[in-house]
Amino acid sequence: MNGLDTYIAQFVYVSQDTKIKKTEETGRHLLHLLTINPGPSEANARKQFKTPNDFDLYKVPEKFRKLVVLHIQLMRAIYVNKSFVEAFDTLNEMCLCLVRACEQQDKWIMPAVVGIFSEFVMVYKAKNKRDPEDLDSFMVEDNEFGMESGDSSRKKKKLNLETLIDTLRRGFNVVFNDKNTDINLSKKHYVFFFLGNLMKYCFKMGKLDFAKSIMKTVESSRQNLPNMSQNVATKKYAIMYLYYTALIALDDGDYVTSEARLDEAMSLVNDYNVNTKSSKQVQSLLLILIPLKIYNHGKLPKGTIYNNSNNSNNNLTKTENSTEFDSQNKTQKNKNNKKKSNESTTNIAQNKGKKDESIWQRFPYLAFLYRDNFFPAMKQGSLLKYENVIEANQLVLLRRHIYILMQLLTQFVQVQVIKKTYAICQEIEKSHIISLSAFQLGLTISKYYSDKNQGEFRLDILVDKMPTLEVETILATLISQGRINAYISNGKQCVVFSKTNPFPAFGEKKR
Repeated sequence: MNGLDTYIAQFVYVSQDTKIKKTEETGRHLLHLLTINPGPSEANARKQFKTPNDFDLYKVPEKFRKLVVLHIQLMRAIYVNKSFVEAFDTLNEMCLCLVRACEQQDKWIMPAVVGIFSEFVMVYKAKNKRDPEDLDSFMVEDNEFGMESGDSSRKKKKLNLETLIDTLRRGFNVVFNDKNTDINLSKKHYVFFFLGNLMKYCFKMGKLDFAKSIMKTVESSRQNLPNMSQNVATKKYAIMYLYYTALIALDDGDYVTSEARLDEAMSLVNDYNVNTKSSKQVQSLLLILIPLKIYNHGKLPKGTIYNNSNNSNNNLTKTENSTEFDSQNKTQKNKNNKKKSNESTTNIAQNKGKKDESIWQRFPYLAFLYRDNFFPAMKQGSLLKYENVIEANQLVLLRRHIYILMQLLTQFVQVQVIKKTYAICQEIEKSHIISLSAFQLGLTISKYYSDKNQGEFRLDILVDKMPTLEVETILATLISQGRINAYISNGKQCVVFSKTNPFPAFGEKKR
């Protein structure tokens, strides 16, 4: 028996309908028969196989026959022709063939399906890295007049990502719509692999409406899906799915939902990635989650986590363990926190002896962006410094969908300016009524004054004052959002503050 006959015999053994119950181990065996990388000696043998005919394949179940032919073509494309184009097209056909083959199978086949789809994605990324697609041109390729832009070869290149998305969608449909009544045999255990990749590449292509429709479909059937933490093999793709749904909520201005999605993603990270020293996935989550926590709760994170802790995800992100912006209400805050003292003592005892690690040590980029730039500007109440940091990091903020959020966080800087101005005026005269001009001067200094000019008298501060209307607008916005308890008297050109609680904790500002 030659090499091809042996290979086909193995394929028949794995794919044929038998009375023996198939398991996911059988699916992994099938993946070994279809993978790009079966091992050097096996790959060298398979690339030399002749293309089998119908007689060679008569024992192979009909829906699996084409897979044998396609795999041999794939091995030639990779190891003989060394063509990413040919490999991409062949893997696409293999994925579609597997989708058709798995329709009548239970979840035993899913390791092979997920494995080949993963290789399809990998080859697309390698091909695109060597010959990047022009996605910007794709946006105007099919316009409302039915005209095409660019030559045909360019158009074909731009359709590779669309081909990937369409094939992933077909795999998702088969897995998501699995009607197997036995949940233990349902292919739905692997649905998050397709969801994560679909969301990722829909975002890459700019098909946000399609991504939203997928999300709505899934959310309406969430109760019929397995728990995200149930399948270790696809857990990272569940995190990917949650990340992109959080971006959708972020773009829609639903910051509470976005935070909840990212918190859920962090809880999944804890299950498989807690001991990883560095992770791009965790950094991507925290890059968005940190400003969301600040906006929703008004607190800066301490940035301390515990390695190997079952609750490390909470230590990463929970605002109860964070430092508030508020300095005026420390006494009140301490009173409110008395009830938590016993809980805090318990937590310290539970974590005693565990090595702690700073988020900033683990993720230097986050330390640079937030701890070293944004946070000092917020705490100092420097509008100039804050605006400069936004401008310097504009591209990153736009790409990560947090540009608008960071602009909204300008309010925290403005509150710090108002509080400092209020405190200075209180030292001069104890009154809850303060002239509007005082805040005009304070905001002007904050917006135009640099630490480099400390101690210098600036005439431009007196000449180029912030317009009164802009000052009133800032104050009115902060008042309407509950950031400060006061009202503006236009007739007397002053601001009347609450006598009891002029600056409520940011967690209390939601109305």
